[in-house]
Amino acid sequence: MIVTIKKYSEIPDIDKLCQIVSKQMDFIGSEKNMENVKDAVKNTLKGDTKAIFFLNLNEKMDICGFAFGNISSGLETGADYFWLNELHVESEHRRKKVATEIITFMENWAEENNIKYIAAMTDKTNKNAAEFYKKMGYEVSEVLWVDKRIGKK
Repeated sequence: MIVTIKKYSEIPDIDKLCQIVSKQMDFIGSEKNMENVKDAVKNTLKGDTKAIFFLNLNEKMDICGFAFGNISSGLETGADYFWLNELHVESEHRRKKVATEIITFMENWAEENNIKYIAAMTDKTNKNAAEFYKKMGYEVSEVLWVDKRIGKK
């Protein structure tokens, strides 16, 4: 089962979600302690945010995986689009169609909410992710990622 989470208070198991988010942060090279992760999750779902978690829950209501992203507006699309920041499935649930279920749910949700485009990034060395997204019908190309931290470090 997939649930859509838009508010911090809606998270069924914050500790479990933070454990999984922490694993994803480690994977992408952004190691954070559990307090930092919990603060980050709270921040993403504060107030009138456009951030969303899609949680895959098993029959015991345990979180097996998640997708996280934000609704944005685009000049190119002339409509809203969904920026998929993170997709992670717990290792014991991989190769069981959990990510496919999450992405399919997210795409249906996007269509129902008049979102015209979904975009994501992954490291070009992440061959598994590239193959997964291709299999799901996404165009995969090389891009140059540009970013800069603002403020005190």
